[in-house]
Amino acid sequence: MNRTDRFYIDGQWVAPQGTDTFSMIDPATEAVTGQLAMGNAQDADAAVAAAHRAFDA
Repeated sequence: MNRTDRFYIDGQWVAPQGTDTFSMIDPATEAVTGQLAMGNAQDADAAVAAAHRAFDA
């Protein structure tokens, strides 16, 4: 099973602030094929702040 439990923010892989996940489901078989980390407001704020810093440069 695939597991994506990191976000690429500000040039590095970071753990999400929250613990929620989302199941990836194969539509042909309806089998769970992996888990994705779900971002929260803190994750979004970190990504937006990194983007602002990148555009300032």
